[in-house]
Amino acid sequence: GHGDSEGAPGSVYGLWDYVGDSAAFVRAVLGEGGPPLLILSHSLGGAISLQLAGARPELASAIAVIEPFGMGRGRDASIFTDP
Repeated sequence: GHGDSEGAPGSVYGLWDYVGDSAAFVRAVLGEGGPPLLILSHSLGGAISLQLAGARPELASAIAVIEPFGMGRGRDASIFTDP
């Protein structure tokens, strides 16, 4: 769930922030060049995983998404290379 807690001061919680965090987490756990994941996701996780698989296809071997909500536009894989 989304929880009832306040957000961290100064933090941004946009879709692409979640995508970048997810890619960093996968790299930290599996290592760079680790095996691709089978991703099963729902709702917000679905939107995140679709963008992740599109921007970093080497991280996903397959993806199943149930009821993703609308995704942002105008971003590309540069979020992983821009400082």
